[in-house]
Amino acid sequence: MFWLSAAWAYSPLFTCNNTVGYAVWTTDSHWRVENAITGGARHHYSLLDDQAVVDALTGGFEVWEDPVSCCSSFRHVYDGTTSATGYNTNDSINAISFEEGSWDPANGSVNVTIAVTYTGAFGCSLHADQIYNGVGFDFTTTNSPGFGDTDLQSIAAHEHGHWLGLGHTPINGSTMFASYGGGIGPRSLGSDDEAGVCALYPDTCGPDEICDDGIDNDFDGDFDCDDLDCADDGACLELQCSDGFDDDGDQLVDCADPDCAGQPACVCAATSVLPCDTTVTGTTVGGVNTVQQWACANWTTTGPEKTYEVTFPQAGTATVTVSNLGADLDLFITDDANAGSCNPNFCISQGSPGTSDEVRTFTIDAGETIAVVLDGFQGASSDFTIHVDCPGVTSGGDADTDADADSDADADADADSDADADTDTDSDTDADPTDTADPGPPAPQEPLPTISGELCGCRSTRGGAGLLALLPALLVLRRR
Repeated sequence: MFWLSAAWAYSPLFTCNNTVGYAVWTTDSHWRVENAITGGARHHYSLLDDQAVVDALTGGFEVWEDPVSCCSSFRHVYDGTTSATGYNTNDSINAISFEEGSWDPANGSVNVTIAVTYTGAFGCSLHADQIYNGVGFDFTTTNSPGFGDTDLQSIAAHEHGHWLGLGHTPINGSTMFASYGGGIGPRSLGSDDEAGVCALYPDTCGPDEICDDGIDNDFDGDFDCDDLDCADDGACLELQCSDGFDDDGDQLVDCADPDCAGQPACVCAATSVLPCDTTVTGTTVGGVNTVQQWACANWTTTGPEKTYEVTFPQAGTATVTVSNLGADLDLFITDDANAGSCNPNFCISQGSPGTSDEVRTFTIDAGETIAVVLDGFQGASSDFTIHVDCPGVTSGGDADTDADADSDADADADADSDADADTDTDSDTDADPTDTADPGPPAPQEPLPTISGELCGCRSTRGGAGLLALLPALLVLRRR
């Protein structure tokens, strides 16, 4: 027979007096996989890991949700595992099973029938179960199936077509063609397959939002990056979170942009201010491990961190000393605190092994802010004492801005120049009871962005029934 249009060849399984004229899934199609194997790591099918099985079955469903030529309202939901088998369509559980013990001849020849989908209709609403023949065929998930191997996702795509209510098509090369000749071709729908799912699960699709053209392409009132559909588009993401630039043009730079939440440059923020020439006690016990690798070190630090921010009033040489260590904490200095973080990629000095005092000396510019970080080697955490010597700062934290070194106990001069925050040392806002110096306000933490892809906003269901048979002439799969 000569088909004028591939769209005329698809064959729905059940007619029904509803809008589309066929029985369909009237809600999202929920499914489970049988745990048929006890013991070991593989519970669904002995030749594949459980996640590989679920991924292949999921891929077989997703191809029906997003056809190229239309917007399908079909959607599936994986609900986990079940002890139910794929033989009972009356238990309200849509189960998918792998048969490896013995193959029921009522399902077809063990060396010919690859899988079976049992589909039923209650009124105009479908339900289904599925069984894969692991007795006669070896299933694989590789993109290059070998001789005698059967691609699980290809078979799943075909069987899921039955699941959602389609029968076989006579068009060779279509996913719903009645035989499988190897390879992964059935993973992708043919035009006839798409016509079938579009007829059973029609939906209206609007145009996609183009995220960098200044036009409201989908007519929802939001332009480009203001449209939630563009939330995960590369044009709307802060791609570099430590370069000092507003990469995505949203007026938020680096760690101030929610796009950078969770990035290494933005997760190790200073939680306390460390005044010049003041000794502070602190701890990393009970803290959070956010940085495992520092650019200036060749070892990993898996312990929790404690981070301080230090601002230097004058240029010169500064020294940070850490003492009274109870475990192997390493001292790191980074020069990126002005970006709101202790970026491990801007590490300029690293710690030394053991519990001996950590001492680091380095040059700084006037007004420069750095981050001082205590991090635990191999999960270590400990109390500690820390002190920073700033150039040009006298005891008590005052910057000496007078060349005569005004040390004459001039109460008025010293009172107004003492801006080192030593008048409120008990306002430990980071809730660390062992910090005796004022930490200042914690760095703001932006919430994770809401990600919303611009799909069709469609909902769908599925159903199907039938046998997928391998023609004897195409018998390239081996019996186990």
